[in-house]
Amino acid sequence: MNCTECGQIVRYDRSRGQSTTLVGYYSADGHDHDDNCIVREYVCQNGHRAKLSIINKCSTPGCGWSGKASCFCSYKIEAWPEENAQ
Repeated sequence: MNCTECGQIVRYDRSRGQSTTLVGYYSADGHDHDDNCIVREYVCQNGHRAKLSIINKCSTPGCGWSGKASCFCSYKIEAWPEENAQ
């Protein structure tokens, strides 16, 4: 993923760790419909920062549940940039 300000590649800033929102939720037995945001901060070589989180999905086969595609706390993406690079 590239920086929206300068186009350079962004990297996960591990020194800041990750945070999670703490909103209660309910899932049927055998499902995981947790729509809390796991937020990571990314930085490019020019120092521009972006907060990203993935769109959650239920891992139960046949379940099409997907979490919200936008959030007030971060920009939502399908997968972490470092996972797409492999």
